[in-house]
Amino acid sequence: AYLSFYAKSFRPPAGQSRVDWEKSRRERLLASRSINVTVSNLQVHVSNDREATITFRQSYRSNKLTANTVKKIEFVKSGERWLIQKEKVGN
Repeated sequence: AYLSFYAKSFRPPAGQSRVDWEKSRRERLLASRSINVTVSNLQVHVSNDREATITFRQSYRSNKLTANTVKKIEFVKSGERWLIQKEKVGN
């Protein structure tokens, strides 16, 4: 279900292949017994009826990892769904 929120045209950062990126995401999610995510400073910019960008601070905590970072996510509308087109972590 998690991966269904990503557009088919999503390209992982740093030149990683989509197959390798999906595999690492699955492994990371399955390895965690619990995950807690909180979001703050949410900003939404709608470019047009098919594109939008959000930026926010994410606090992520699991039994494997704790991180506090800024994220930028670009969305594209596909049918009635907004899907993740691109993600950037950090400033």
